[in-house]
Amino acid sequence: MNFFAALLTMSVINFKIESMKKKVLSLALMALVTLAQLRGEDVNTIVAQARSHLAEDAVLDEVKTLEYAGVIFGGSGERLGTLRLRFKKPSFQRLDITYDDAAEVTAVNAYEGYVQNFDADGNSLGLRVLTSDQVKQLQLNAHENLSFYLGPQTRRNAAIKYLATVEFEGKQAYKVRFAYENELFYYDRYFDTANGKLLSTVSGANGYELREKGSFVAGGIQFPKEVATYNDGNLVRRVVFDRIIVNAPMSDAIFDFPDRF
Repeated sequence: MNFFAALLTMSVINFKIESMKKKVLSLALMALVTLAQLRGEDVNTIVAQARSHLAEDAVLDEVKTLEYAGVIFGGSGERLGTLRLRFKKPSFQRLDITYDDAAEVTAVNAYEGYVQNFDADGNSLGLRVLTSDQVKQLQLNAHENLSFYLGPQTRRNAAIKYLATVEFEGKQAYKVRFAYENELFYYDRYFDTANGKLLSTVSGANGYELREKGSFVAGGIQFPKEVATYNDGNLVRRVVFDRIIVNAPMSDAIFDFPDRF
């Protein structure tokens, strides 16, 4: 092979090598983009599956208010009292708990919140104003409950993130984070990969775990019959619902500060 032929051959080889490098780089970039797209699609698919386990989108999107009523049991099975929990869009929440010898009301509206305690005769024992962070947390909790897994999509600095596929009590589960305010407030949820059923919710605020059991159908939506709260694997309390009402009429006034306290 003479010099000119060798030089031409080397030029062709170098061109092919550079072309291959560019092609490999292009494929790598495409793979990264595709992977990112798949992850995004996976999150959307997981959320869609979880919502479909509850009801059709049209049914879930029409929910404006939710009301729960049930009995509270301690970790050892003892009856502690009753509760009435109400949510109203956009982010109102009120929780009434009644014990044998006392009662407590916690409420937030769009601007403020409070906790008020009562004795057995219904006399007020005082009222505590919630801090701005406490109000925000309860507002976001209300927003989450009324959005059926779509909450972060309508808030700034919020996101739904697929974290991993893990084993959860013998089942394969998607671990998904629902984060607000740059993860200052978030839940990690575990969904059964087979059907989208919610298996567990872990609060980022305090690490408490909520597990749902049974089924209660109201307004065409699947709700849990029971919610159990765990701390470090130990059962803290259970709430067994005897009434769930979808779109019950609610006045904004029930979430406001009381006239007398």
